[in-house]
Amino acid sequence: EAVRPRATGHRATREGAALSHNGDVAGLERCAPGPWGGGRYVRVAFGGESGWLVYRAPRGGTQVVDLFLCDTESPERSATLPLG
Repeated sequence: EAVRPRATGHRATREGAALSHNGDVAGLERCAPGPWGGGRYVRVAFGGESGWLVYRAPRGGTQVVDLFLCDTESPERSATLPLG
């Protein structure tokens, strides 16, 4: 399931955990992005924890998006989105 956040604070559920961004992360502890490599970083909340979505550079018609929670080194979730 692909989740694309919008400026309005889009919310989606997967396996019982909510993913949201923008205003919905205001009450959560903020963290700086970790050493997760290059990409476009978007602050999110997932299952009551704060973290970051990292949109990787598109490759061969797809784009990988990794979800990192604060203070972690490995992605909690990863999705490959089709482009176009």
